[in-house]
Amino acid sequence: MSMAEDESREHRDRLAWEARIAADRQNAGAVAWAERQAAYLVARLARREAEQD
Repeated sequence: MSMAEDESREHRDRLAWEARIAADRQNAGAVAWAERQAAYLVARLARREAEQD
């Protein structure tokens, strides 16, 4: 493998890892949002049940 091929492969690998990290960060935001929504819905359900009693 030539030096240029090796550098090209390393560059592609680095770009792939950067894309994975970016996707993970976006996914982490989605998970945090979903957790907040779930907590909100649980609290809302508890309030509605309390109002019915």
